[in-house]
Amino acid sequence: MGRKKLTAVRRMADERGWLNPGQPLPDDTVIAGVFGRTPHLPSTCVSTLEPFREQIRDWHDAGVQGTTIHHALKRNHGYTGSYSAVRRILLGLRAVLSR
Repeated sequence: MGRKKLTAVRRMADERGWLNPGQPLPDDTVIAGVFGRTPHLPSTCVSTLEPFREQIRDWHDAGVQGTTIHHALKRNHGYTGSYSAVRRILLGLRAVLSR
C-alpha cells in the first residue's frame, strides 16, 4: 500500500473514531462496507450476444472460427461488442456439447 492510499485509509478510520483507543473496533462487515470494492456484476448477466445464440451455434457446428463469427456479426448485424464476448459464448457452447 502506498503513502497516498494509507493516508486516505487513516483519514477515513480517524473520521469514524476507529483510531481512538477507548472505542471498540467495528466488526469486519462494517469495515468491509467502508473499504469494500464496488460489487462485480453477477455471472448471470445476459450477454449482448444472446439474440444471436442460435446463429452462433449454427456457425460453430459448421466449424466457423470465432474471429470469423465476430466479423460476420459486426458486418451483418452491426454488433459492437468485443471478440472476447464471442469467445465466452463459444466456450459455453463447447461446455454444453462436452457434457
